[in-house]
Amino acid sequence: MKSMIKLFTTVLVMFTLSKGVAADPKPIKVETNKELQNLLRNPAFDLDDTALSARVHFLINSEGEIVVIDVKGGNYIIEDYVKYRLNYKKLKSKELAPLQEYTFEVHFKTGK
Repeated sequence: MKSMIKLFTTVLVMFTLSKGVAADPKPIKVETNKELQNLLRNPAFDLDDTALSARVHFLINSEGEIVVIDVKGGNYIIEDYVKYRLNYKKLKSKELAPLQEYTFEVHFKTGK
């Protein structure tokens, strides 16, 4: 049953993106949103019928790679997973400016 839950686990990513400490967060563009969803898809951990979320703080370096600065979620498994799946991955879309800091929230829940 647990493997079935893992199989149907989906990642729901809701992005609120802001540069630095801007007062009004700007929504992330569609292409970047899809890329980040794909990078975080199919986690290999069991959620035990609970929804978990984390706030991810990152920047795009001069080489176009994601550099995770901080992940706050209250669950070290989620935090490690997000860092592992995103750190130093290149985005195909060029929608995010290099050397700018961004923040988004990611929500994980079982696909029941």
